[in-house]
Amino acid sequence: MPTAREPAPHNLDRVEAVPRPEVRAVLEADHACYPPAYRVSLVKVQALCDGFPEGVTLYRGRFGGGRLGGTWHPLGYSAWHPFDPDLLERPWPTSVAILPGAPSAYLYNYSVIPAFIGSPIARELMTRLAEQIRGIPTLAADTVSIHGVRAAQRWGMRLHEARQVDGAPWELWARRGGAGPRDADPPISGPRVNRPPLT
Repeated sequence: MPTAREPAPHNLDRVEAVPRPEVRAVLEADHACYPPAYRVSLVKVQALCDGFPEGVTLYRGRFGGGRLGGTWHPLGYSAWHPFDPDLLERPWPTSVAILPGAPSAYLYNYSVIPAFIGSPIARELMTRLAEQIRGIPTLAADTVSIHGVRAAQRWGMRLHEARQVDGAPWELWARRGGAGPRDADPPISGPRVNRPPLT
């Protein structure tokens, strides 16, 4: 169980959603969210942030300082970018190129650190991401956890491909064209009570 010095919902003073964040901050958030087998490299994060910065939002929280101080920690991040829908017609590549203007969204990431799974912060992240991609007909998402699978299903995606990547299980979920049955709803819903202020 997290202590008073560790990031946890009970000792959170403030939360910020940071659009177009710095590369190092996104890398730190990614490594806080995932075990080593699923962490991304600096090169991939750099390419994402440089190539489609408007699709990246970082979430960070301040702990243990009240109004006068405290320490900021990464809580998670969301990231997406348009891609070539024809990629869904062949084996999914290990690196997905950004294709500006394409009617598609590759959900590169939507995750929070373990202590915040199911929290109001996770719901806020997913709601904002849903707003960003609303109306985009073709979606694709990598998933490495049951939480990612459930979110993909809520967006109307189906299992498209499954394999082992560097010895770890990996799945691609996709929705090709049109809106899914729940396209208007955020993938994670629920009451937003006691939500820290988001700026």
